[in-house]
Amino acid sequence: MKVILSRKGFDSSSGGYASPILPDGRLLSLPIPEPSRKPGTAIPYAELDAGNERSYRDVMAELGIRGFEDRGAHLDPDIRASVQPRPSGWRGLFGQTEGSQTHLQNEGIGPGDLFLFFGWFKPYGAARGPFWDPAWKGGAHVIWSYLQVAEVRPVRDEEERAAFLADHPWGVDHPHIRDWQRRGGNNTLYVASERLSLDASFPGAGVLDFAPVRVLTARDQPKRSVWRLPTAFDPACCDPPLSHHRKASAWEREGEGARLQSAGRGQEFVAPGSEGIVAWAKAVIEGQ
Repeated sequence: MKVILSRKGFDSSSGGYASPILPDGRLLSLPIPEPSRKPGTAIPYAELDAGNERSYRDVMAELGIRGFEDRGAHLDPDIRASVQPRPSGWRGLFGQTEGSQTHLQNEGIGPGDLFLFFGWFKPYGAARGPFWDPAWKGGAHVIWSYLQVAEVRPVRDEEERAAFLADHPWGVDHPHIRDWQRRGGNNTLYVASERLSLDASFPGAGVLDFAPVRVLTARDQPKRSVWRLPTAFDPACCDPPLSHHRKASAWEREGEGARLQSAGRGQEFVAPGSEGIVAWAKAVIEGQ
């Protein structure tokens, strides 16, 4: 089982704001906007359910996030079941294309591998608590969801799209299915497994609440791109090291962990499924 740290949601270059940690501890990742403003090309933020009788647009307005009132959301990965009505048989689904998909393909990502999706988060209102370090004034990188892969399906032409929908008709509204022509020549879908192999009490894909173990950014660190990971990620222990971070100069041993200056560019960072890394991923999902 390979473990992929996958950057998703609003950030400084896509959206320009941090996603909120809500007062109840939920991590509400804000999906980036679709480039097109043409009506019908994407689901409006106003139609995405954020819970407590509010839409994503309502939450964004409360946070002072402006400029997206008439935009549609690129809802990918599509993991939060409650965000909109779901057809029978629905499962989590993630699409990737272009250079990021080439990287996943080169790293051999396939069935059984595990995505841990992270993003830029800040606390909202009463969410400031004992685990939120005051040094994180600019927010922190936090893991907010996961998806274990059951299938990898290319959708590069109309025939492959039809074949995918014949097997998974519930995926028709996913942006990498609906607008597959705009996604590049290696457009690919990752379908979630029904249950998580690490802990069958969890579904194969799901969203997570805030917990200290899910924070990647190092404690007392104002720069969110500086992470603290378990020793199992240290290049001296990890073969091969985390992709896009294979230079030893990016890492520093720190007690029982490893400090990493994470890459400013790139979406998909792949680690081998060593015993230590898999145990850490299980703890992240379980919140322990």
